[in-house]
Amino acid sequence: MIKKFIAPSTLAIALTMGMPSTANAGVPYGYFGDLRFVAETSLPGGVALCHYTTKYHVGYLGFWRSSNGYVLSPSGCEGDSFRAISYDQMQSFQKLGMISPDLPTAPSMNGKELLSGFAGTALFGTLALMNLISTLRHNRPGKRRRKAAPQCAVATLAAMCHVAKADGHVDETEITAIGVRVSELTGHSFSRERIAEMIHMADDHLSPHEYSQFGAGLSEADRRIVLEGALGVAVADGEIHQAEHAFITNLAQALGVQGDEFRLLLGRLAAGLGGGGRAMA
Repeated sequence: MIKKFIAPSTLAIALTMGMPSTANAGVPYGYFGDLRFVAETSLPGGVALCHYTTKYHVGYLGFWRSSNGYVLSPSGCEGDSFRAISYDQMQSFQKLGMISPDLPTAPSMNGKELLSGFAGTALFGTLALMNLISTLRHNRPGKRRRKAAPQCAVATLAAMCHVAKADGHVDETEITAIGVRVSELTGHSFSRERIAEMIHMADDHLSPHEYSQFGAGLSEADRRIVLEGALGVAVADGEIHQAEHAFITNLAQALGVQGDEFRLLLGRLAAGLGGGGRAMA
């Protein structure tokens, strides 16, 4: 229990915390936890405030990084021992002056975390572009899956268009790539005019209810197709922008795609772009 580090009387206003978590060790294909020092605290025991993220990788090249919130570390954010704190607990500690009130109540990733978390996307983006050029040059559409329901195809295209618009720049090559990929994923084709119109209509700021509409009425398999399409657009140019990362994260949550499923999708995408690589652990 966290009482090991902080006196019970000091934490009377806080919720009880669980047993300490441990960051997973990295493996060639998989994911691992990472702690970044944020600030010292005046909490008993000399614990430091850290930002805990999970980095997904292929051959140790970062492919995706997600935020798991703030944690308290008894070793200055070194090692793998820490205890998570909730949003409400963070607010309580800040009100008591135990953690600086100038810090955001919820952490966000800095530029270094984003860059290191997505270093591998440049490689995958290059491979994806080469694959697309080869497909178009030889006029050989990729192997299609069984034709999805029209509702799934539209939702997939909409999600892909939102991601395309998120980085603020859409060119003709990206429109072509979206058309090819949505056809591969769903078996349905859309005109360039339709794709361009949907990109133009995409909203930069969606509510939780609007995110949930991407998966409304869809099966679990169809929801995975929607997320896979959005992920493919995010990594295609070799760089994941913060707005793209935020959209994918919110979309996965709204679609009910859990961590294990998300890792499987990343593994499938990496295997497809890399020519048969192993799925992530």
